Amino acid sequence: SNPSKDQVAELRAIEKTRMRVGGVGLRAEVQGLIVRLTSSGVSIQSDDPREAQTKVLWDKGLGRELGYDSFEAYLATIPDIPEDLRASSERFPELVLVDARPGLVKTCKLLGVSYSGDDRTFANFDPKKAKVEKVYWIRAQDGRKNSGKIVSVCRQQFTEDELGLTVIEGLALFAQNPKGLRNRAMDLPGSVGRGGRGYTTCPCLSWFHRRPELFWSCGEDDDPRYGSASRRV
Repeated sequence: SNPSKDQVAELRAIEKTRMRVGGVGLRAEVQGLIVRLTSSGVSIQSDDPREAQTKVLWDKGLGRELGYDSFEAYLATIPDIPEDLRASSERFPELVLVDARPGLVKTCKLLGVSYSGDDRTFANFDPKKAKVEKVYWIRAQDGRKNSGKIVSVCRQQFTEDELGLTVIEGLALFAQNPKGLRNRAMDLPGSVGRGGRGYTTCPCLSWFHRRPELFWSCGEDDDPRYGSASRRV
């Protein structure tokens, strides 16, 4: 849809405020946005999920944040999808590209997720099973199958081939399917507060209000709108 008059007016107000204090206008940033969104086409009609999902992250600004000046340059850094993840899975229906290179704070900002912590707020719940790669593919489920289950129970019931999603993996899933989070929340039991690995608390990504939010959850809420997301090992 076209920008609303309110949005255009807000951009003009921001530009006037900047220039009043000696800053520059928004022309370069707006042009950069246009270039980013039209790089390799406004949208990709492709049967290749590697190309399509990379374009989603490119459009959100991750590639530019990492210093790449074109979609093709960013795509060249994305690994091929492992053959064992290509086949559809009833338990883990979502194929998801994870790019952890920008870090948690910048990723939240680029995806429009409200977050008040920093890049060191969370750590891996099980460091021995943590991914060492910065860019990788996963097969995941978004937590709806665990609706109403508290996090500690889900962690105990995960099978040997299953791990809770980490914060960055939850954001990656949200990037590819933001509508799937509307009016619900994903507990992300693969992460825990740094220094609090022995507790049941975990991060939670929700969208109950006007914008999505990443926050600290007690993990013991049996609200049916909440559920632990996980991936295949």
